[in-house]
Amino acid sequence: MRTNQLRFATLLLFTVMALANNPVFGNNLPADSTVMESYQLETKPNFVGGNQALGQFLSTQLNYPMEAREAAVEGKVYVRAIIDEDGRVLLPEVIRGIGAGCDREVIRIFNAMPKWNPGQRNGRNVPTRIAMAIEFSLTN
Repeated sequence: MRTNQLRFATLLLFTVMALANNPVFGNNLPADSTVMESYQLETKPNFVGGNQALGQFLSTQLNYPMEAREAAVEGKVYVRAIIDEDGRVLLPEVIRGIGAGCDREVIRIFNAMPKWNPGQRNGRNVPTRIAMAIEFSLTN
């Protein structure tokens, strides 16, 4: 952390979600790939090292935007992405944001994320949609 008063990246929610039988095009996935739902999987995607490692990655890599600090903007940015068959994070998208540069910062960090352990179905790695909330807080 850059200051002892500023703790800004807290993993609040980690939920694997998906859209069943939803073809995904133009994102490095084969055109016939289907993004899976968590209940369809034997193994859900997970960050290498687990949730604790994910929380540490976020807290060390995420920067609280100056614009948000100056305007005292706090809150949760809800984001979703696809973890592909190789564990790459694809198509991060803010589904509910707080602005002031925080939404852009979450997208930046998702684009910089290392590979995950992919979800599996029938012993095969499959693309799966994940969703989580990242909290920006000036007081923690």
